[in-house]
Amino acid sequence: ILSDTFRASVTGQAASDVYQAFDYLPVFWSSAWQGFMDHLVNGVGIRGWGSLMVSLESISVLPVSERWHPHLFALEVAVDTGIPGLIGYALFFVFLSRRLFDARSEVALSSLVVILALFPLNSSISFYSYFNGNILFLTLALLIVLDRDIKTPTKVAGPYDGRS
Repeated sequence: ILSDTFRASVTGQAASDVYQAFDYLPVFWSSAWQGFMDHLVNGVGIRGWGSLMVSLESISVLPVSERWHPHLFALEVAVDTGIPGLIGYALFFVFLSRRLFDARSEVALSSLVVILALFPLNSSISFYSYFNGNILFLTLALLIVLDRDIKTPTKVAGPYDGRS
């Protein structure tokens, strides 16, 4: 049984149809990297990697459609938006990481949720998917409101013994 499973895995047939994309990740990632290197300045356009991949003759054997994505957030941002998109993505993480260590726990927690939703090595869903947008924009709105409305705790000057 183990040898059959191993053989199926090596030949790219171990995954069910739902998880078939995992068998092709190295091909997806190399084609996304090539698309990024070919379109550094402005990328191939939002959700354009699938169209680019379908047009490549070397991967015509793969069951890909124009709706597919590279299954890695950092590569998806890179190939779709080029260097300007990567810079924006990095600056967004700088913004979030500054709030991650905020003294207000509500702000820090909502910043952590947004960071986890946009983690660069996430490989499950598309960066621009509807599901991801729901998590991102609702939590980001919460982060902005909390950052604006919750006051930073003030520090007491000197030791406080509990007496007035």
